[in-house]
Amino acid sequence: MMSTMHANMPRPQEERLCVLYNPNEGTIVHTHRVTTFPGGHKVDKAEMEKRIRERATAAGRDLKGLEILHVQPEEYKPRTQYRVDVRARKLVEVPKKRRTGKS
Repeated sequence: MMSTMHANMPRPQEERLCVLYNPNEGTIVHTHRVTTFPGGHKVDKAEMEKRIRERATAAGRDLKGLEILHVQPEEYKPRTQYRVDVRARKLVEVPKKRRTGKS
């Protein structure tokens, strides 16, 4: 759930998330999340895929060879880097690089 929500805002009715990724390496090129509040327009899988392609293209991404993976929004944590496990077709967290300090 978004951290910018206020106490008087209604709870989301539905959230969807998908990622556009390179199927050879599993690198994520673009993400798209939709939050629908009560009374709002629910977005289906096909519309999500259309939107992520449109927004990635508008951001200057080349879509050739890229694939889309739908992800449960609660699996996608903020400030966390992910990639796609291509064989399992699932999101996996990329380990944070350890900083090495010079003595």
